Amino acid sequence: MSIEEEASAEPLAVFGEGGTPLSLDAEVCVLPGVPQGLGPLIAAVHVDDQRSHAALGEVLAGQVDVAETPVFRLVSPDSAGMVPDVSVSGVIPVAAIPDVGSESLATALSGGDLPAVLEALAFDVVLVPVVALDDGLATRVFPHAEDGAERDVYLFSSAETLERFIDSTSDRLFIVQHGAGVVGYVADHVDALGDVVFDAAGPSWMTISARDLTSFLDEDVDALSDDVDALPDVGDIGEEPTGQVTGFDLGLDSGWGRIDLQDSDRREHQIQRLVAEQTRGLGDKAGPLRRDMRTWLGKVCEQASQAGGSQLAFLLLHGRDVGAAVSVVTYCHALGPQTGDVSHLDRVVQHLETKVGTEDSLVRIETPDGDIVRFSRIRRGDPCVGGDKVPLVNIDYWMAAPDKEHVGHVSVSSPHVDARDAITSLADNIVLNGSWVVKESTDEPELAGQSV
Repeated sequence: MSIEEEASAEPLAVFGEGGTPLSLDAEVCVLPGVPQGLGPLIAAVHVDDQRSHAALGEVLAGQVDVAETPVFRLVSPDSAGMVPDVSVSGVIPVAAIPDVGSESLATALSGGDLPAVLEALAFDVVLVPVVALDDGLATRVFPHAEDGAERDVYLFSSAETLERFIDSTSDRLFIVQHGAGVVGYVADHVDALGDVVFDAAGPSWMTISARDLTSFLDEDVDALSDDVDALPDVGDIGEEPTGQVTGFDLGLDSGWGRIDLQDSDRREHQIQRLVAEQTRGLGDKAGPLRRDMRTWLGKVCEQASQAGGSQLAFLLLHGRDVGAAVSVVTYCHALGPQTGDVSHLDRVVQHLETKVGTEDSLVRIETPDGDIVRFSRIRRGDPCVGGDKVPLVNIDYWMAAPDKEHVGHVSVSSPHVDARDAITSLADNIVLNGSWVVKESTDEPELAGQSV
């Protein structure tokens, strides 16, 4: 091929800026089914007993039900700042914010970087518009730019970019799915498809033919073919470690501000960034508030650190006029080898049984990878940090490490007492998506000395 011919060859992917929102009278086209794959697990914990609380000292039993394909609907506040009631069974309302989606995909698109887009698809999630039919969900596709029977698949890096495209149309349903599962779905329907379009209305978009996209990831799709229809496991709690257990990681996304409790210098820097994030837009008059928040966070972190906590996280997501306050602290307790027939988790339950009140809830949740104990109650905040006048939802989770020497502990708290059920559901899924942190060990013995 000559240099002139090579220069005139069409690029595999076309990048651009801007785009056009979807018109209200746009034709609704679908392909059967929806992509399946390895998205984040979303589940509900069901308690066997109809009562919401245990009797004094009683432990209730619960199981985890996994939603195979959680469906979300975009919602937006009206002119008065009120969110419309779009409650539909099985559909989760979500605001059009950039944190719902894949930051890595958005960055790759803004940089016009095709290899980075492919990497984001291989390791992260993407949003897929869907349509609810009488017999189940279908994937929404759109007319191809050129006349013909082919359709285009439109994918989005976030709920924000999806709203830029789908605008104010009434039916704004989508799923969040792993990119590899979506590519597998495109490969299955490639004969009916023309292009795959990312973030069609911008601010940065990319178009690539369905055949080119699937050809790039053929090997990955084949490798995932056995798993693409399987439900995700309930976390990695039950996996056998290949080394020493050092912690329990919740895998929190960019919607959470995280503070390292084990490094005091880093902790101070992270507190300053967290306060700045929470008070952005308040202007210079918020100086005293920022100072008080830094002082309060410093005390909370110091107490959590002294109690053995490894990380503290705060939920940062907020709407235009309201925010959600949720904090999470993770611990990993080294209890040594198990002795006798009573496991470490059984001993935790025995201890908690002495603390259960009539308005508390103590549930032992059965999962395929091991039990999780959840202790939920309403308590006052710590008077040392000025919280004794604030009622808090406190939810503690305990799980035994697979090495039978450690117990993980996740403590969630929130002042949203009226939203106790919603906070509990959020906390359940945070813990169910967690995984053990294992320091790999080598089989080679350490050398005591070296001779030359």
